[in-house]
Amino acid sequence: MRWLFSLLVLGCSDYNLTGEKDVSEGATDPDILADPLSVSLTGHCGEVASDVTLSNDGDGTLTISGLAVIGDGWIMAEPSLPLTVEPGAAVVLDLIAGEGSAELVVTSDDPDTPELSIPLDADADNPPGLTISGPGSGVVVEEEATLMLEALVWDDEDAAETLMVSWSSDVDGAVGDGAVFTDGASALEWLAAQRSAGGHTLTASVTDSCGQTATATVPICQQAFITTASVELESWNYEGNARWDSSNDWVELTDTTTNAVGSAFDVTTETRGTEVTIEFQFWNGGGSGADGFALTALDLDRSTDYIGSAGGCLGYGAGSGCEPARAALPGWTIEFDTYHNGKWDPTTEDHVAFMFDGAVGNLETWAALPDIEDSLWHTVIIAVSDPSVTVSIDGVTYIDTELTGYFDFPAHVGFSAATGGLTNDHLIDALTVTDAACPSD
Repeated sequence: MRWLFSLLVLGCSDYNLTGEKDVSEGATDPDILADPLSVSLTGHCGEVASDVTLSNDGDGTLTISGLAVIGDGWIMAEPSLPLTVEPGAAVVLDLIAGEGSAELVVTSDDPDTPELSIPLDADADNPPGLTISGPGSGVVVEEEATLMLEALVWDDEDAAETLMVSWSSDVDGAVGDGAVFTDGASALEWLAAQRSAGGHTLTASVTDSCGQTATATVPICQQAFITTASVELESWNYEGNARWDSSNDWVELTDTTTNAVGSAFDVTTETRGTEVTIEFQFWNGGGSGADGFALTALDLDRSTDYIGSAGGCLGYGAGSGCEPARAALPGWTIEFDTYHNGKWDPTTEDHVAFMFDGAVGNLETWAALPDIEDSLWHTVIIAVSDPSVTVSIDGVTYIDTELTGYFDFPAHVGFSAATGGLTNDHLIDALTVTDAACPSD
């Protein structure tokens, strides 16, 4: 019975220095209690209200003389001090939690607990997480293809299946929304036929129930092949002896003047040296037989001119005996050579050849041709898709190979031709250029 009695006394009286309650008659000390003894909040959106109740469990009036929040992320609407709390009464302190840790320090005249410290901790809602699992960076989407846009999302508060992944393109705008499964995976179809050709930066985003958003981006390219038919040759840049023959609606690169050189380039349209198909007609003849013509994809990052040297350099190259001497045109060139320059030509026959940077004596590949100085129109199709190069004339393929070299540059496409002591008219007509919206890998 003594043990039970002491428990009851402890429940209603003040403690003395030995840890037991003072049971002396007439004790009127206050006794401060806090509820809760600590506050811990997680996953809330922005700021959230919380409160702490201070009650007087003693026999005397409690006077609270100090209230302070020390730390980060918490604020309190402080009442006017001092506060008096009668026995059995309580006051409620209003707190606002953001994110951080602090202490609520209460100073009172409770003789046993003159300073009470209440830990405050708030861990606000974290943004959701998102990664793009497909497509990979720089993927080229072929024409009419279907590409899966895939993402993985997670959130510390919201179930994955309650979220949604939104996809958008910097070119086409909104693409669509993909539902999220319980494992956090999400997928959405990209239908190539509905999308603009060329490069896109895709953005995937997810927003949680607190309005916090995570995003990720990936660049892709939507392939398309765009043909510019009947290119307006009359608006090209003409240099040397080249001119637009308005009476016949064709380009004359040279007439039958000796030691002539001329070039004609489309300076209004930029293409890529990696991926282009070019179709045109040519006519050689009317002279004593020389020297030929060439098509060049001119590297705009390195070019300083649109015409090279005359003679066997065909208006694109530079070398010994090519007068007037000019710098070679950077980029790649396909020549249609009708005169044998013994110091660098591989055959005495007419031939077609490919080279880089106007290197007339360093052919990457070549093939002999039948006589093309026959004063007849011939149709050429050139297809470059790095590293593949094909050249056909009148439906016969003469070059079909893969080459190692520098194709990846912004280019202007054009023609050049030259004569020497021997001559020919060199004419170009019916040009079409098919550009790929995405360069080949």
